[in-house]
Amino acid sequence: MDNPLKHVQELANCARKEPLPRGHVLPQAMERLREIQLVPLVQPWGLFAAGALAFAAMAIISIASGYGNTAPDPILVFFNAASISL
Repeated sequence: MDNPLKHVQELANCARKEPLPRGHVLPQAMERLREIQLVPLVQPWGLFAAGALAFAAMAIISIASGYGNTAPDPILVFFNAASISL
């Protein structure tokens, strides 16, 4: 793995070579940020697709287990018995 501070040190070296800005520096900083092309860590559509796939898989499993299971759910039996005793 590369040195994690290598990129920061390169930015510092580049900054030392540039003349000091005068006046308001926000437009210059925004322009520099636009120039840097970084790959996003997580693609938003990929994350959305993974979540939708996981949700669909959980829904299919729960529907299949609900239709295929002939024995009543023990937790449901417990709550029904508790509600009757109230």
